[in-house]
Amino acid sequence: IELVLPLIQKVLEEETANLDIHCEAAVTYKNIFRNTKLTSRFTGLTDIILSGILRNVARQKDNLSAAAWLETLVEVLDNVPLPAIKDSILPVALSQAEPTQRVQRRVIATKLIEKLCTVLPALDVRKELAPCAQMLAQDPNANVRGSIAQRLGFIAQSLHNANDCGTLLLPCLIELCKDDDVGVREAILNTVAICLPHFSKESSKSAIIPLLKKSTEQAVFLQDETLSVVAKNLGQWIYNLKVSV
Repeated sequence: IELVLPLIQKVLEEETANLDIHCEAAVTYKNIFRNTKLTSRFTGLTDIILSGILRNVARQKDNLSAAAWLETLVEVLDNVPLPAIKDSILPVALSQAEPTQRVQRRVIATKLIEKLCTVLPALDVRKELAPCAQMLAQDPNANVRGSIAQRLGFIAQSLHNANDCGTLLLPCLIELCKDDDVGVREAILNTVAICLPHFSKESSKSAIIPLLKKSTEQAVFLQDETLSVVAKNLGQWIYNLKVSV
């Protein structure tokens, strides 16, 4: 392993345009990283693999190849120590969310944010991930907005603070519920129930209830795909609001 991995990495750096090689290598790196029997036999193997993944993310200009490595990062993140996540993976997630990145990279950034929410302390979620999510919620591309809409619940759970949720997430919720794209509205309406327990009574009364009332009326009027989403979630909305208000 110690002899082979540097050779593989060298080939990857030479064959930057070969999508097949990068996709196969990404799967191999992921499988090695997850193989606890193998990683326990070779001290520092996980560090070498993670370093290789991050290097390939940084070096890869081809968007499909870069996406393969970013997806690999999403899949191995659960097994990465917290210090390495803060030092190495969090900056990657934030950089991939930038408006200058391709749409596919920004979508994958939302997946990284979801995973990071499950492992990072609430302080890091508030300072780093929530502002990034706010930016992605205003993204010009509907696929990106829809993807972050699906993940606001994870941020709310990780913040676990009604004031922070009201300040950082409620504006996103309101804007996404009014989105022009029906797919984005579907995504956020499916997420609302997860967010509800994390808002204050005041936010629920003054903002959430009027928002859901308006969204329901709009769905009935338009008779679009959001109507079935409202029907599916209405019971959970009422229950959560009854408990919290």
